[in-house]
Amino acid sequence: IVSGGGGRAYVSGTTRTVTSPSGEDPGDVWIARSLDYGKTWQPPVRVNQGSSSVQGPLAASHTFHDVVVTPSGTVVVSWIDTRNQVAAQHASREGHAALNGQAPIQWVHDDFVGGMGAEVRIAVSRDEAQTFEETTILDSRTCPCCQTALTVAPNGAVYAAWRHIFSGNERDIVMAVSGDEGASFSKPRRVYRDAWKIAACPHTGPSIVASADSVGVLWYTGAEGRAGSYWLVDNAIALSNTAALPKQVGFSES
Repeated sequence: IVSGGGGRAYVSGTTRTVTSPSGEDPGDVWIARSLDYGKTWQPPVRVNQGSSSVQGPLAASHTFHDVVVTPSGTVVVSWIDTRNQVAAQHASREGHAALNGQAPIQWVHDDFVGGMGAEVRIAVSRDEAQTFEETTILDSRTCPCCQTALTVAPNGAVYAAWRHIFSGNERDIVMAVSGDEGASFSKPRRVYRDAWKIAACPHTGPSIVASADSVGVLWYTGAEGRAGSYWLVDNAIALSNTAALPKQVGFSES
């Protein structure tokens, strides 16, 4: 739930739509809005285009979402989307079956089939969450089960962060910034090279926060020899590639 100012509030969530024969767990991202400080709520609006409920055997998931509202009232939503990945899996299974005369095999949990992986997508609403337009695919090699994260700076800059899969199966956090309220984003930049090699999805994404002149990122890594949670602050404008070192965040039992 996020506030839009002036009594506006937005609640976002996901719904499981159908059970896919491919073994996916499809669903859609929705947002409902209130114009009276949460006293009443309008019917929810589906954020992602291409509803998974009508794709039959190609039903895709739209999950691990986040939402922010800019100072001007623009609503920006991020999520992990598998529509193209599932389509590639389906084509590969059918091609394998035709070639070998066998029943289609399943590659549901493969990160890449035919070079296509799960995507981080952005949708923007400029009419207070009444309609959404998908504007940008930020990444097509994203870790498929790690939460995406959004934050907005006082000047309206929107930051997005997620876990990317680099060569060698290194799964580290990347970040991109938008100066036009989500219409376009910069090229994603690796926050820090943890070089966490894991042949599975860690199910742990980043958290980010921005001030007028800096952006902070908090994340977990299981990299050998330095497993733990780390915090890094960078210049909010430059998003430089300087060799800043993250600080480890320690937690003790109470």
